[in-house]
Amino acid sequence: MGIKTIVEERMNYFKNMGVIFEKTKNESFSQVQTKTFAEYEIKQLEDFKNTVMDAGANELAEEIEQKIGHCNRGWRGEEKVGSKLQFCNLDMYVLYCLYFEFELNNYTINTQIDYLVITPKNLYFLECKNWKKDIGIDKFQNFYLIFPSEPRKRIASPFEQLDRQVTTVRKMIEQENNKFWKKAIIRHIFKKNCKLVLVLADDGERVYRKDEKGEKIRPIVHTDHLTRYIEETDKRTRN
Repeated sequence: MGIKTIVEERMNYFKNMGVIFEKTKNESFSQVQTKTFAEYEIKQLEDFKNTVMDAGANELAEEIEQKIGHCNRGWRGEEKVGSKLQFCNLDMYVLYCLYFEFELNNYTINTQIDYLVITPKNLYFLECKNWKKDIGIDKFQNFYLIFPSEPRKRIASPFEQLDRQVTTVRKMIEQENNKFWKKAIIRHIFKKNCKLVLVLADDGERVYRKDEKGEKIRPIVHTDHLTRYIEETDKRTRN
């Protein structure tokens, strides 16, 4: 079977499929009767807060409550992104609530992925953020919160999260395909057809960039523009 025939079969597999959502089945989540990683994290925090309050550490309990609020906000943002993806005019698989943990060279590697969208042409890793504040990005790809009358506050880079997600998934697939030529094909696919996207769930969020001339800018997309971005990117991508 030639390469052309294989490609045609894969393309036909997606034909007229529509948008199909698949949720991860994770034993850790089911044990505490939660459906998503966000719900699982919130449940863990609530249990910890109750323990702290019983010990009389009220200040720590307030900090945990703030963390729960952030998780709830993030969860609502992820749900909003999922509702937008349902109306995409492409055949695709949408995998959500992904949590991976495996051993590699005596190290435990784990990562959580908000959405992995598989189209006939590309893999889209979506990291959803539902920030309240405006965000700035400097020329070194550092992220920081912008306050009206306070110094800016450095925050973790979502693109570092996305890089870790992609590396984890690629290494997991490579573990199942030990032959050199298979690994080469996998790395080629992840290099050419893997799209890392930061999705802003709050319509009021604004991003300010300070990029060097000629610096490659990674995609940051609001939820309202997400389906159009995916459709246009797939259209530009060769089979």
